[in-house]
Amino acid sequence: MKARSTALVALLLCASSGCFTRAYRPDPGPYDRVPEEVHGELVQARASFEAGELAEARARLAAALSRLPRCLPVAVFQQEVELLLLEKGGAVEGLSAPGEEEARIALAELYRTRADAEPTPASEVLAARLETDSESALERLGTALELDPDCIWAHYGVAHWNARLRRFPKARAELKAAFRLDGGHLPSMRLHAWLLANAGETAEARDCLERWLARTEDDPLTDAQARAEARVDLAALAVLLDDPEEALSILEQVDRGALAEPARAELVAGAAFEDSGEDVLAMSAARRAHNLDPGELLSLVHQALLFGAQGNPLQERAAWRWVLDELERRRTEGARSPGSSDEGVSLDLQELLIQLQARARFERLDRELGSETSLP
Repeated sequence: MKARSTALVALLLCASSGCFTRAYRPDPGPYDRVPEEVHGELVQARASFEAGELAEARARLAAALSRLPRCLPVAVFQQEVELLLLEKGGAVEGLSAPGEEEARIALAELYRTRADAEPTPASEVLAARLETDSESALERLGTALELDPDCIWAHYGVAHWNARLRRFPKARAELKAAFRLDGGHLPSMRLHAWLLANAGETAEARDCLERWLARTEDDPLTDAQARAEARVDLAALAVLLDDPEEALSILEQVDRGALAEPARAELVAGAAFEDSGEDVLAMSAARRAHNLDPGELLSLVHQALLFGAQGNPLQERAAWRWVLDELERRRTEGARSPGSSDEGVSLDLQELLIQLQARARFERLDRELGSETSLP
């Protein structure tokens, strides 16, 4: 049972290559330094944001930024407030664009215009954050580094985009550059934990993530969603480290309402239950994950594996059929799409591994059950 659930969680974190370790000693530079006297204003801005008072939150952040024009964590928070404000029908500097996609497009254009009119490392980084095209984002970040080779957020941004594009050596090189400037840079720590986990350096990833969670506990510049998602990742790492009880304990602390993808928490819970020998609870968690996100492949994979463990070949075969049908649906919809995102340029390793496993198991069960079902 442990091998199955460990493989499932490994797929959740996906796969990459080797990384490096650090002591994570914080040394904030000019782009991250927040004076103590501004902290109270940021706490109030976070409270306003959480209460849905978006215009009030933006006003407080604007006041803080007038004193800290280069402080990118504050500017990033303001950018996120502006996005939500626009999505909900509000206005930002006379600009209105209700709807998630419309808001992002409009705000991206606003920040591009600002950066073109007054190119600074901070303005280029902020414009790059809203780009959806990797080359445009990386070009902006390159300009930021030309203006200031020590702009830590530009190094982090380049690392982030290269990680998304699965250019892992480049991502690691840029993270090293960021950590040379500030060994405890919080965004870089979060990305580093992800890279470590995907490289199989599980204990090191857990250490990095625990340090990140400890440092962001009372940080008004870190939102509840980021911390909730980090806890789910920490629980997944506990499963990989053969500690399912710890994983379940961590998941109990997760604010499920703060998660963008609550199905992930159920997937990790399912793997932890399976490792604890609680197959009934594992199946329940897998089904909850599927109900929360019917297109999530791993919930179907986990159900198929559990049916196999229960000695139920008919239901196992049906589950693998569901997996293959979902993969075919994605492939067909992707082929019909008029364009593709940057993430589509690289092979989706997770889906490839799932497809290989699903085909092999489905074909074996088909032979054993004497069916003549054909695969796509």
